[in-house]
Amino acid sequence: MRDPPSQLNAYLSYLASQQVSIKAYIASDLRFLVGWSLESRHALYGPPLPLTEDPARLLEQLSHCYRLLRSSTAKELPSNGLYVFLLNREWAKSFEAIGARVFPTPEDDNYIYRADQVGKLRGKRLKAHRENVRHFSRAFGELEDRELDAGRAKDAEAVIRRWTRYKISQLVKRPVKSLGFYRGLRDDHSTAIDSLRNFANISLNGRVFYSNGEPVGYISGLHLTEDTFLVLNQKNDRLRGLSETVFHRFAESLMDRYTYLNDGADAGIASLRFQKEHWGPCRILNTYGAFLSREMLFSRRAEGRNESSTAPN
Repeated sequence: MRDPPSQLNAYLSYLASQQVSIKAYIASDLRFLVGWSLESRHALYGPPLPLTEDPARLLEQLSHCYRLLRSSTAKELPSNGLYVFLLNREWAKSFEAIGARVFPTPEDDNYIYRADQVGKLRGKRLKAHRENVRHFSRAFGELEDRELDAGRAKDAEAVIRRWTRYKISQLVKRPVKSLGFYRGLRDDHSTAIDSLRNFANISLNGRVFYSNGEPVGYISGLHLTEDTFLVLNQKNDRLRGLSETVFHRFAESLMDRYTYLNDGADAGIASLRFQKEHWGPCRILNTYGAFLSREMLFSRRAEGRNESSTAPN
């Protein structure tokens, strides 16, 4: 399996504006696409795209990004430098080559599964999942599924809203101290809803699941590479075995076209980590961040053509 550049190429076409600001810039012959978090304006979500293999040019792009970030916000940015996230191992090496400080980001590591293993529920590790799938069938009857399209997006949206209401009800009973957890829940909800409302502009592939004619679950994602499908969203009602049935059935529908399923990261959430590990990943795609000091970004080599005017597209 060859690592994709990162999830960035999929996320930039998917994430809602509430979470990431996406800009395309042309400056002289320096062309790139860049996204950054609205909550952390000094951090890029991935390096400029397309990624160059020329170290001098990469440093030039990053210096330009830093200038753009400083000019795009009324708030004063930290003057110590620039953070970049969602790097895979190859990109991390590129950043090390220009002198950046590279560090692992385990909360962003991707869980990779074999599509046929999940689709066929093979192996001892998936015994509990097989039992839960059988339990759901016995307790709730046959689960119907239909391809996610613009007409069924409202059914999927109803599932998301019920899922979010349940999560909020649990947080009222047992509050979580981490502010990041609440931000993550908000972004999870908003990006899922936004993807459905912009279904015509996003190449989503998904299924909506029905029990007795009512939508009870949905799952969607994007083509990532020739052999890998990126799962972006799964939401379902709280019925024993439903979550396993949705993931298993979706994998079954994809396993003739894809070898691997990338189920994204656990975001450092213990319960989500347990769930993803319990599916028996065949590997973990490690991710990295990088930090470039202000001195490095403003070096003579980096400044180069950055004095030229910038025109956003």
